[in-house]
Amino acid sequence: MATPKLIHPNYASSMSLRVIVPPHPLVAHWLTVLRDKNTPPPLFASAMKELGRWLSYEAIRDWLPQQAVQVETPHSSCDGFVIDPTAALLVVPLLTTGLGLWAGGQEVLPNARVAHLGFSDQGTTYLNCLPNQIGERVGVVVFDAVLASGSNLIKVLSALDEKSVRGEQVRAICAVAAAPG
Repeated sequence: MATPKLIHPNYASSMSLRVIVPPHPLVAHWLTVLRDKNTPPPLFASAMKELGRWLSYEAIRDWLPQQAVQVETPHSSCDGFVIDPTAALLVVPLLTTGLGLWAGGQEVLPNARVAHLGFSDQGTTYLNCLPNQIGERVGVVVFDAVLASGSNLIKVLSALDEKSVRGEQVRAICAVAAAPG
């Protein structure tokens, strides 16, 4: 797979995913650096962070609610838009792979609440920091660097579904995805 995926759950009829591949040259560049077996570890970490930044930007492009405001410029007042402060955002980085992507996403979404989730190689949950209740206006962004079989993402989506969080309320960001995922 040549480019990263943004995965948007759509639960209208069943748990299904709509995959978006951002056609951005910087995304393609950083993915290539990330995939190169000769990339040294510090550059690999930088590539993961940059992908997190660019994919976060793409994932929220048409998603965060805005509100109109009036601002005073040095010359006069003008119309502008800000992110609606009443719309909360919860970020769920999967341990440990999602942390590198979230490092870049954090620069785009600095005010988001964070709830880590961790799964062992055997698939059991070893850490679940999801809040007991997540409001209906809270947007949830899941960070999982590698979508292999999809089992961990399905566990996260199921846990969110149990808290009535689904559909357009959820976005998942992955740097690399395998066909089974």
